[in-house]
Amino acid sequence: MDYAKTAAKVQRTLKKAGRTVTLTRMEPGAYDPETGTVVSAGTTYAGPGVLLDYSQRDKDGTVILQTDQRVYLDPLIGAAPKPGDTLTIGAEIFNVVNSRPLAPAGIVVLHDVQVRVS
Repeated sequence: MDYAKTAAKVQRTLKKAGRTVTLTRMEPGAYDPETGTVVSAGTTYAGPGVLLDYSQRDKDGTVILQTDQRVYLDPLIGAAPKPGDTLTIGAEIFNVVNSRPLAPAGIVVLHDVQVRVS
């Protein structure tokens, strides 16, 4: 199977059916000796994604909570989501709980991201 073609098809589908998702990753910045604080800097990446609910059978109350949602995200967004990042979709901000790439044969087709409302 040609997974590169599958990845391209998934990207087209996400662009058609999805919305713009902004991934924000906060990185510790430089120490400011005048204030005694470390100034954080954020890097943002934007790309298409789809916000979905988990099926009731997936919600175990421990790993996946009743209010958790899933985002299928374009792998070309520029960074693989990780816990500690946030995803902004419309006016809603979600915390990334977990993320895994769907990568048959080593080709990332999409990121499957578990999110929780901030």
